[in-house]
Amino acid sequence: MLKRLLFLIILFSFFSLNAKDIKYIFYFIGDGMGRAQVEGTEYYLSYLESKGNYIGRKKLNMSMLPVQGLASTFSYDSYITDSAAAATALGSGYKTKNGTVALDENLKIKDRTLAEKLRDKGFQIALITSVSIDHATPACFYAHRAKRKDYVNIAKDLATFRPDFLASGGLKKTKAQEILKGGDYLLVNTTKEILNAPKNKKIYLAPKTPASGTSLPYAIDRKEGDLSLKEICRSAIDRLVKKGKFFMMLEGGKIDWACHENDSATVVKEIIDFDNAIACAVEFAKKYPDETLIVVTADHECGACTLGRNLTKYKLFFDVIDKQKVSGEKFTFLSSKILKEKSFKKLDKEAQFKEILKLIKETYSMSINEKDNNKYLTLTPKELSRIKNAFDYVAGYKSVKEKKVLYGVYDPLAITLNDIIAKRLGFAWSSTSHSGVSVGVSAYGSDKFSKHIDNCDIPKIILDLVNKK
Repeated sequence: MLKRLLFLIILFSFFSLNAKDIKYIFYFIGDGMGRAQVEGTEYYLSYLESKGNYIGRKKLNMSMLPVQGLASTFSYDSYITDSAAAATALGSGYKTKNGTVALDENLKIKDRTLAEKLRDKGFQIALITSVSIDHATPACFYAHRAKRKDYVNIAKDLATFRPDFLASGGLKKTKAQEILKGGDYLLVNTTKEILNAPKNKKIYLAPKTPASGTSLPYAIDRKEGDLSLKEICRSAIDRLVKKGKFFMMLEGGKIDWACHENDSATVVKEIIDFDNAIACAVEFAKKYPDETLIVVTADHECGACTLGRNLTKYKLFFDVIDKQKVSGEKFTFLSSKILKEKSFKKLDKEAQFKEILKLIKETYSMSINEKDNNKYLTLTPKELSRIKNAFDYVAGYKSVKEKKVLYGVYDPLAITLNDIIAKRLGFAWSSTSHSGVSVGVSAYGSDKFSKHIDNCDIPKIILDLVNKK
């Protein structure tokens, strides 16, 4: 704790960077990352550190940056933004309609993106995300399209812009070999391959086998050898700094996905993973304190998350988080696999449900046996009834139309299990969509971010600081 406080003091001592020559810019965007999710993560870390013996808050790296502020997130046509409109604001400095990628409300190019402008000033450009590189947030730094799901043309814009370093889960509708042809890119699957890469090559890093939705695996699901944002960030820094100044946009894209599914445990682990990448930038700033700018924010909040609910009253139970062993996404994959097996289909309904209960015990540590209560969460009759109802929909015993009304686009079983975890934990989710609240802004290198600003102000401030050298 003392070391963390001393480092905070050191950061404050380098507080007037806006008068210096900024050469290294880190722009971290936690997609869907609201203040409640951040503070819930910090409380969880405090719980782990104290083993539940005291109440406290163990600050994340983003919360220890010397400048703390807020940013509003509304779009041109809605108080509740989507990721495309929000990323247009964060990447270009103007409002647009939801669903639009770096075009104004009339679908015209109002201005070039921050990345495009910085490239003209000699900055190398690195774009990193845990989702696909043609997803809304990264796309708004290089593409200009009327629809965020116009993946084919967004990929063409990427081929035109050609950043110096790309890392993601892949591309949704096109292949990197097709759009990045020309010989200037080295396509790799691991950071080790980058170590010996020719200096004149640009880098495109993506896993051989991406996770669902063309993404990196969730932190909670990660296996040995899987890419992490920290590993990618460090690799990008090591490569780019050798050539000179750079701009890096790094997105924790799957924070948002987990928030959409109200998957509390996965959200917490994903924010920790995102913050570990921020730690790389903080370490870098120690070496280049007068030339580094770090900005951390979110494009919007997702899930309308709050800490506390009627059921848990004035308490939060963080021991529940580590009971969950996989993400809701991974559970859906595993349960779907079981449901498709021929041997499963031959079972009667009761036997099928028992098989699903076995999976739930393995993945969410939920049991119907009260003797398991030390290691597992014992399901109440009401919780078990909810799980049975969800099972009826995924197994085809109830109508698909009803399923869509009750569960929307989400897996009934996963969303039900996530809700049980949230209730036991004490997190309250009132939506599976975005909310309109302001989000946090953290910074090192300038005090310009210390107010309650608008998200459009962030890229403008960054550019102003660069222009003041």
